[in-house]
Amino acid sequence: MEAGESPDTAMSRELAEEIGSDVALTLLDTMGPLPSIGENPGSVHLYKYHYQGGAIRLNPEHTQFQWVDQTAYATFDLMPGVDLDLTYFGIWPERPRKPG
Repeated sequence: MEAGESPDTAMSRELAEEIGSDVALTLLDTMGPLPSIGENPGSVHLYKYHYQGGAIRLNPEHTQFQWVDQTAYATFDLMPGVDLDLTYFGIWPERPRKPG
C-alpha cells in the first residue's frame, strides 16, 4: 500500500497495474489484516476475485500468466505465503513445499 491508501484502494490500483483495467472481476471475499510470512514483517490483506472475462495485459514486471488446476499448481516453486493464502480461502489445502 502506498501512503494514505486504504487496502481496497491499493487492491484496485494493483489490479490495474498488474493485469490491466479491461478485465471483469467479481469480488468474492476479503480477509485481513493477517500476519505476513517471509522476510518483511507486517500484515497483508487478501482479496478473492472471480475472473469473468476481458483482456489481461501484464505489466513489464511479468512475462506470463497461466490458469492452473491443483495438480499443476503443486509443481510450481512459489514465494512463501501463497499456499497459506489459498488455504485461508478454502481454495486448496496447504501443500508441503518441494525440497529445493
